[in-house]
Amino acid sequence: MMQQMMLGHGAAAGIDVDDVFAATAYTGNASSSRSINNGLDLDGEGGIVWIKSRNLTNDHVLHSTSWYAPGALTPNKQGDFISHGSVLTAYNNNGWTMGNNGLVNGYNDTYVAWSFRKASKFFDVVSYTGNGTAGRTVSHNLGTVPGMIWVKQTNGSSDWIVYHKGLGNTKFIRLNTNGAAQTFSVWNNTTPTATEFTVGSLGAINGSGNNFTAFLFADEDPIKCGSYVGNSSLNNGPTVNLGFEPQWVLIKAADVTGQNWNIFDSSRGFTSSAGQTDGKILRANSQNSESTGRTIITTSTGFQVMDASNELNSGQDSYVYMAIAAP
Repeated sequence: MMQQMMLGHGAAAGIDVDDVFAATAYTGNASSSRSINNGLDLDGEGGIVWIKSRNLTNDHVLHSTSWYAPGALTPNKQGDFISHGSVLTAYNNNGWTMGNNGLVNGYNDTYVAWSFRKASKFFDVVSYTGNGTAGRTVSHNLGTVPGMIWVKQTNGSSDWIVYHKGLGNTKFIRLNTNGAAQTFSVWNNTTPTATEFTVGSLGAINGSGNNFTAFLFADEDPIKCGSYVGNSSLNNGPTVNLGFEPQWVLIKAADVTGQNWNIFDSSRGFTSSAGQTDGKILRANSQNSESTGRTIITTSTGFQVMDASNELNSGQDSYVYMAIAAP
């Protein structure tokens, strides 16, 4: 029997979360044509589908309507496109369709898919060609100042370069590694605007003649980007006020090297209460299967960290996050 649980219901600031985001936990059935109906019009509006196996040590795969459907990027690696015709095979007006590849649909294996639909003041995807010149600007249609941007070269191997408002315009961090933020003129020391962002001359983000795709995330309801400082408390960690209860949270230690990107969502389960170790963890930079432990608990206005590890709550260290609203 297929297990499928879809989260994403709720509305904030004129955007219905149902229409733009879904976290879907499901069990594979090895069907050569399996559709996930999550209510998102990916075919008409565009967006991405990011899938990770929960019980297997497999790569993440990220698909975008900006490319031919079988093409995918791997967020936990430097590599360029992988091509698997039996991974994601179609985008639909209410979700997407996949094949029977073990990365997404192995028999009785468990998976989670995070789908982001393009929408003003929520999420955008743009592609551009590098020119190697510092100060090159890239236009976007996010309709607001981005809180977070991921950039990936798509015709060769390179790191995933990340801008986060909590780091400012003089630093960057890599999505595919556990490294700390670094100071470098990746963004040409220029803060993004509601219509464009600026890149420096670094080859991983602006190599001359190379192709790049940028994923832009807003910073207003129902999606927030921010930072907090750890306090090393096991059961009374930092409390983050988002103005809404989250259904999906991404957290990364900014100051400490060797710490992973942690992903939590309500389709798999947050920590249920202080002292419990039942929260489900996947890591954006790792092939590892899902682990269980102390994570975060959600509140009606945000979340509180319930862990004292370096990955989530080392005293006086800085952490950056992105969170998406739940009902």
